[in-house]
Amino acid sequence: IQQAIQLIGVLALAWASPVWAARLALVIGNDSYTQVSTLKNAGNDARLMASTLRSAGFEVIDHFNLDRNRLYDVVDGFQKRIHKGDEVIFYFSGHGVQLDNDPMLLPIDVQAADEKKLKREALPVLYVQDALKDARVSLLVIDACRDNPFPKTGTRSLGDTRGLRPPDVVKGQAIIMSAGRNQKALDTVPGEPNQRNGLFTHEFVRVIRTPGLDLRSALIKVRDDVEDKAAKINHEQRPSLIDDMRGSFYLQAS
Repeated sequence: IQQAIQLIGVLALAWASPVWAARLALVIGNDSYTQVSTLKNAGNDARLMASTLRSAGFEVIDHFNLDRNRLYDVVDGFQKRIHKGDEVIFYFSGHGVQLDNDPMLLPIDVQAADEKKLKREALPVLYVQDALKDARVSLLVIDACRDNPFPKTGTRSLGDTRGLRPPDVVKGQAIIMSAGRNQKALDTVPGEPNQRNGLFTHEFVRVIRTPGLDLRSALIKVRDDVEDKAAKINHEQRPSLIDDMRGSFYLQAS
């Protein structure tokens, strides 16, 4: 009888104990491109994002200056850590380019001469979306809407001149990109000459540090605040946001 009572007690504790979802984040910052123009703040933006997410309770895996093979390996390895019910964030800062309907993230060794080769060398955002599909909540934060780094050949450039277009999302997923179609993301913060971050990540981090602010409201505020600050120097930058999350999700506890 005593053993039965002990077993019932153990089961009761197991039933009463909350089952916490893992909070995982993959942060990538690419500055040191070897064949196209280098960037000055992508790495700084990634470091700021990584430290902010760690303070919010995320287990953060951060990488910098990844070539094509490492970029794919890192995303594939991250996918293996995701389980049903997890809460996941993917962040990329670096060069990106739009090919037809496909936004592509560029490794540091990209040297594509044509679109066919570029599709083999770059990482499609759709590939990342598929890697995160098992998470209960997944957010992709893409700070790659700068000028197209590839030189124009004749009258035609490789991909769109600037900006990325977010693809459709699956249920439970959201994507925010640092600027809209044909817009350029500012690599500095207007009015703050000593700031070593781009406008989008600077504002994103500032907003998500707000305790008790649900993620959907935070993303909308980021979009509006970035647009307002860019407008102060007559620059057009309104982040693109696609959202199909269910329920409420909080990055910082109230």
